[in-house]
Formats: sequence, structure tokens, C-alpha cells
Amino acid sequence: MRLTFTRQERAIAEWHLAAIRERHEALHGDGREAVVRQATSADTHDILNLIATSYNRETSSPSTDYWQWKHEANPFGASPCLVAESNGRLVGVRVFLRWNWYSESHCIRTARAVDTATHPDWRGKGVFSRLTMQLVEQMQKEGVSFIYNTPNANSMPGYLKMGWAPVTRIPLWIRPTHIAALAGRTLSGIQATAPVLDEFGTVAEVLNDPRLPAFLADVTPNDTRYHTAHTPGYLRWRYRDVPGISYGARLETAGDAGALVIARGRVRGRLREVTISELLVTPSTRGARVARMLLSELIDTADTDYVAACAASGTTARQALARVGFLPAPCIGPHFTTRRLSSVGLDPSRWASWRCSIGDLELF
Repeated sequence: MRLTFTRQERAIAEWHLAAIRERHEALHGDGREAVVRQATSADTHDILNLIATSYNRETSSPSTDYWQWKHEANPFGASPCLVAESNGRLVGVRVFLRWNWYSESHCIRTARAVDTATHPDWRGKGVFSRLTMQLVEQMQKEGVSFIYNTPNANSMPGYLKMGWAPVTRIPLWIRPTHIAALAGRTLSGIQATAPVLDEFGTVAEVLNDPRLPAFLADVTPNDTRYHTAHTPGYLRWRYRDVPGISYGARLETAGDAGALVIARGRVRGRLREVTISELLVTPSTRGARVARMLLSELIDTADTDYVAACAASGTTARQALARVGFLPAPCIGPHFTTRRLSSVGLDPSRWASWRCSIGDLELF
């Protein structure tokens, strides 16, 4: 009889085999020892080289500018980072990204498990789990409420073993557009190119708009669900200053109502995708009308196969998406997991506790 296994079952089995190898190395190691320490800015070059070596992606490793933007210029604070070192060489790195969520007006300090790498010669020796759990302990001592991330299917079993709890697959809303063009491109073998949002302005233009401060004050939610405070400083860091990624943006107002869309184009396989990173709408009928106008313009002008968005239930943004033809696609978004460190605030392992956008959770 031939046995078949799902992708997740194979990943779990592989994780257990790695754990067995780790225990074996702990008892019968080859004499080498890795010392864990706090990373410094002087380690950046070696960290980027380690990431390139670990993932065999020399041409797509983070640039120094990107690393500094992400981990040093973050308005929520510099990223805590641990490295494992052996004989003067870095063999492992683990980084958490600080993030402040709000529940009503209460600030909840959290961290997102992001960049990690282990040198190929040191895999299966417990470096990843050792660095991760030591950083978790450090965050708990600092008073961080919880840690979260969006692991892939291969890394999910390891996180669950270390105490992470699955929340959901992030529910997306999808609006198909040029189905005929997609079929023709697929049959002809033509490679897709990233959509260009020519009809939208740039984020820098929107941030200089004198209407923006009043608009952001009007869309700040009085919601117990976890949400990001969309201040001008946060928007500058997140969407204007990020190296290597270009976002389009459009702000429209009608009296005391309005809507803001921030989006970008990308390629996924043979598909051209426009992702709506932020859809901020004043909670009113006129605000919903303005949002529908902006969404319709985006759909009509962007040369894309589909548009993807995420909006919490009960929000004006969700209503606007539904009115212009977006359909729920609950099982295609990334996995979302959390690890609670304190009892403060809502339970982060319940999706009902969250009011977030793609921009809050997209991997960057």
C-alpha cells in the first residue's frame, strides 16, 4: 500500500526529523559552539551576506538601504536582533520588527517575527529555535504584549512547536478584471509585467496634500480591535521612504467625507496583481461614495488581472469593496499566527480581535 502525505504533513515530519538531529548534535556535537549575542550596526554587512548564503539568493538579498529603513528607521523603534557567532563568523540571525497596534486609544506594544537565516553548515543544530526563543524571552521582559507573523507552510510547524497559535488565513477580497487578456497571455506564453498605476499620484504627493491631516483625524477608528495609527509620519516611513518599492496613492474628499487609496502593482506567477495596501474611508455614506469612485477608477485604469484588498467586517471600506464587485476569497491569503506574552488586551489569536489592512501585514 502506498502512503501519501499532504504538504503540511510532510513539513511537520521534516520538522520532527530536524528536532531529532538537533538533540543528536547536542549530545554528539562536533566540538563547535555558537555564541548568541545582540547584533550591532557593524554586523549589517555580515548579516546580509548570511541571508544571501542561507537562501542562495545573492541577487535578491535585502540592500543595506532597505535593511536600515526596515530595522533602524522604523518609527516604532529599532528592531531587536540576535546573531549566533562561531569563530568570528556569523552562523545565524533572528530579527523581530517592532509594531504598535491600538485598541481604542490604548497602545499595544508588539513585535513581528521577520528576518531569519542559518548558515547551511549549521542547520539542524538548534540555531533557529535558540535565537527565536531567546528573543521571545527578551521581548517578554520588555513588556511586549504578543508576537505575530505570517509563516509559510514549511516554517509553520516550527512556530507552532515553539508556542505560536494559528489565527487564520488572512481573508482577502478579490476583484477580477481582464480575464480575457489573462487567457490570451497564458496561451501565448507571454510573461506578465507589473501593472503601473499611472492614473494615481505618488505617496509623496498625497503626503503633501494640505487636506491630509484633517482627513486622517476623521478616519481614526474608535475601535477596540487592533489597528495601526495612520499618522503622517507612519505613512511616510511605510510607503514613501521604503527603498525599491513604488506605491501609487490618491486622496479625494467631498466636504467632511473622503477616502484614501494606497496601492502597488506586482507580478505573481503569470498574474498581474494590484494590491490595495490601504483603503481609508470616513465612516459615512458620502465617504463610501468617494471610496467607490476611487476603487472604480483604479479597476478601470490599472492594466491588471485582478485587484486584492483586505478590510475588516463592519467598516465603510468593506461596504465600498462589496459595492464595486470585490468578492471574498477567505482561503488564499497568507497564514497568520501569534504568540501571546501577556494577558493585556484582546486575545490576538482570534481574528475577530483584528482590524487590519494588507499594508499592516504584507511581507516586506
